[in-house]
Amino acid sequence: MNGAATKDSEKIPIVYVIDNFYRGGGTENQLAILIDHLDRSRFTPYVFNLRPKWPDKDIEIDCGITYLNVSRFLSFNSVKAVLRIARFLRKRKAKILQVYFFDSRIIGTIAGRLARMKKIIFCRREMGWWATPGKLKIMQRLAKASHYCLVNAHAIRRLVVETENFPEDKIEVIHNGIELKRRAEGKPKTKTDFGIPENAPVVVMVANLRPVKRIDRLINCMAGLENKSVHLLVVGEGPLLDDLKSRAEQLGIGERVHFYYAGEGVYDILQMSDIGVLTSESEGLSNALIEYLFAGLPAIAFDTGGNDEIIDNGRTGFIIPKWDEKLMTEKIDWLLKNPDESKKMGETARQYAQSKFSVPARVKKTEDFYKKILE
Repeated sequence: MNGAATKDSEKIPIVYVIDNFYRGGGTENQLAILIDHLDRSRFTPYVFNLRPKWPDKDIEIDCGITYLNVSRFLSFNSVKAVLRIARFLRKRKAKILQVYFFDSRIIGTIAGRLARMKKIIFCRREMGWWATPGKLKIMQRLAKASHYCLVNAHAIRRLVVETENFPEDKIEVIHNGIELKRRAEGKPKTKTDFGIPENAPVVVMVANLRPVKRIDRLINCMAGLENKSVHLLVVGEGPLLDDLKSRAEQLGIGERVHFYYAGEGVYDILQMSDIGVLTSESEGLSNALIEYLFAGLPAIAFDTGGNDEIIDNGRTGFIIPKWDEKLMTEKIDWLLKNPDESKKMGETARQYAQSKFSVPARVKKTEDFYKKILE
């Protein structure tokens, strides 16, 4: 059927339920990108935002967004949210319900079962570092009430099979799609803005300043480098800012460790950098690592989650055995000592990312998945 001739009544309604829908987080960005590029001649997306609206993180997108105002999970508002979603699913005759995160998954799945949905998809995009035994039991029950699972890494697919007892043939792996955009307004950041000498190499890590990201490990590595002219630029925000600054000062490298929140994007930050690093102890498929590759940076990360599905070890960067700070330090030093090899790795990384992690490829695979399960 010609897309331009498709009637509204013939379009496929898809409902997404997520904790907080805004551009900033990895999962949230991926949902926003999907909705931005979804074929509107075939699909009509709707979003239910579980939490109250964030005044400073509003999102502009051509999609109906309903805020459910559930601040506490065990509350009357949660019951209202379930009933409201269920009514909407029936009224719109939704064909697909897709749920994210733990609380939204509970509320969305219950609503979907009440509305007798036949295509409930739950999404897993991380390795579940937060999952307690009690939560795992709940997730197993929710899995039995769901029909399909979408993951962004083969490592997570294996995890869902093992921990949630979900059928492997009902799990689809679709890698993230990344857009590395230039800053729309304002002057791009330069080394001078951070007090970094123009000829000094820069190691960058893009991550929220939370315990799971283990940025302290990267600061330890920086202190152990042979190259004492290199600077570290940590791009993100979070509750550990003061602790991380103090750690850098204690190790005597405070002047060479910089923190910055790039709400407007990281394109210019990555362009001034030489090496991209990720020290998280738990990852799904890291958007930050993919951004490093798109920017032409060799990447270094610990062997967790889907990191080895992004980094081709020895060709586009290095995968480090879990928490081996000494080896990570050595690999950073090696790249700094061998700029030609580093540049070659970065260019290979750029080509690899463009072929594997583009937005059009990710959107097409998702649309093909929707069509397949609807058949």
